Amino acid sequence: MSRNLPLLVIALAACLGPPAAAAELNSLSDLRIVQTGSGTQVVVSGTRAPTFTVFRLSNPDRLVVDLSSADATGIKGHHEGAGPVAGVVASQFTDERASVGRLLLGLDKASQYDVHADGNRVVISVEGAVAAVKASTDRTAEVAVVAAAPEVPDAALSKSAATEPAREPNVVASRVDEQA
Repeated sequence: MSRNLPLLVIALAACLGPPAAAAELNSLSDLRIVQTGSGTQVVVSGTRAPTFTVFRLSNPDRLVVDLSSADATGIKGHHEGAGPVAGVVASQFTDERASVGRLLLGLDKASQYDVHADGNRVVISVEGAVAAVKASTDRTAEVAVVAAAPEVPDAALSKSAATEPAREPNVVASRVDEQA
C-alpha cells in the first residue's frame, strides 16, 4: 500500500486541477473614462460578471470600488480623469486567500454616484455638483435667499472677515485644503 500512495496523490491532484480561485479570477482588461452631460462614467471591462463593494471616503473626497476575485494588473496604474472624476488609480491586492482589484476614484465636486454591473463590465457614474445645480429649480434659489445669514454691522464684519473665512449659516464645521 505504501508504494501506491504516491500514485494515489498524483491521481488525486490531477483530478482536482489548479486551485479554483486562480481559475475563476475576473481579468480586468479595459478602463475607459467618458464624460457625459451630467458628469463622468468610468467603465471597466472584465472576463466575467463582476462582484464588488463600494464606499465613499472624505477629506479628500474619493470613491473606492473593490472587485473581488479579480486581476487588475491589465489596467494597473493612474488614469487621467474628466469632470467630477479627477483621476482613477487601479491597484491589485493578492495574498494566499484573496485577489482584489481596487479602483480609487479621486472626486472633484461630485454630488452623487451610482455603481452597477452591466454584463462583464462595472459602470461607475459620477454626477458633478455643477450639473446638480443646473438641474435645480428656481424655488431652490428662493429658499437660499430666505435662508441667508442676518445682517452684521460693518465694524463686526470687517473684524471677523480679517480673522476667519466666511461661513454658511448652517455649516457646523468646514475645512479648506489648498495646494501650492
